Amino acid sequence: MGWKLFEEDWPERNNLREKIDLLLEKLDLKLDWGERSLQSVYNLKCVRDTIAHGKPEIVDTTLVTEVEPEVWDSLKGQWETSLTPDNIERCCEDVDKLWRMLLDAAGISVGETLTHGMHNLKKITN
Repeated sequence: MGWKLFEEDWPERNNLREKIDLLLEKLDLKLDWGERSLQSVYNLKCVRDTIAHGKPEIVDTTLVTEVEPEVWDSLKGQWETSLTPDNIERCCEDVDKLWRMLLDAAGISVGETLTHGMHNLKKITN
């Protein structure tokens, strides 16, 4: 969407927050980063970055147990705790709501936001 609205002036290499703030300003939308929809986008970006660019998580824990621990559970990263069905559903709702609000404010269709690839979209009406 940024490329569509700003063309060559779109700062593709800026961070997510800067780009969203720029879009909100251009579209004259007032959203606060404390609101759930923007928090969901931010949290999803953090999970994405952790998966794509993850570093080892150092855990220094001694656990005494009477039963053999489940090895795979102890190897889970902190980011995995956010991947619950409820959280994923909430994030999908929030991102969809924000996306539709941005598209409506920009007066553009989803198809106009595609910038790469060899895709065609056709709207078939009766």
